[in-house]
Amino acid sequence: MEETGDRRNSAHQPGEYEAGQQRTSNSPAFTLAAVIAIVFVSEYAVAAFLSLMPPLSPWLKVFLKAALLIILLVPLLYVYPFRQMAKRITDLKQKERELEALSFRDFLTGAYNRTKFEVIILREMERARRYDRILTLILFDLDRFKNVNDSYGYIAGDHVLKAVAAIIIKNIRKADYIVRWEGEEFIVLTPEIECEGAKIQAERIRRAIENYSVDKVISVTVSAGLAQFRPDDTEDSLIRRANNALNKAKVKGMNRVESEQ
Repeated sequence: MEETGDRRNSAHQPGEYEAGQQRTSNSPAFTLAAVIAIVFVSEYAVAAFLSLMPPLSPWLKVFLKAALLIILLVPLLYVYPFRQMAKRITDLKQKERELEALSFRDFLTGAYNRTKFEVIILREMERARRYDRILTLILFDLDRFKNVNDSYGYIAGDHVLKAVAAIIIKNIRKADYIVRWEGEEFIVLTPEIECEGAKIQAERIRRAIENYSVDKVISVTVSAGLAQFRPDDTEDSLIRRANNALNKAKVKGMNRVESEQ
């Protein structure tokens, strides 16, 4: 099963204090302050050392001070660039992970896209087939969505799609998957829930969408069709049966949930 952290848990973001500490410890000002501190430390260290020694010539004193200063400064001069390089590498890896995650997401709604769905559905079907587990697919479709675009414009339509996706995400489990299938259609894949249980979940989502209005102006409804995985199913056959159930909901008047039975 897909790691749940990949679904909705965001990566750790440093707090203000932590971020401030990172900026301070890697800034040129911090390095300059460290150099000044080392100069003072070396001055006092040499003075303490000389107080224990017989009188030395001025040139030898200068040599000792310079030698101690070099011994203290060289590690700092080497460590700072490596720390900066390590930080840049870490930042680049984090950006790479974020871009990889975004490549599997629908930009508008944040749901998985069809590319990621191909990976998920094949894996979950194989797991259900091999271990005799339950898997149900719910196909949602917004009713008369074209009317929203025609009446309010495509930007308003995008707001509706984002709101509907957010409602679906709020009403599914962490173990479930939400996919933007195409246009105004969404798929929710529910491992370990039989068709009747998934129907209750879909009905809860249907009611939540029905009772919501975007900007208190635009109201939409949604129809849903469900199909439970069978051992001889392919990806296409499972989706086709869910789509048949969805068509049945549309024929019966829309704004309803139907299963394949």
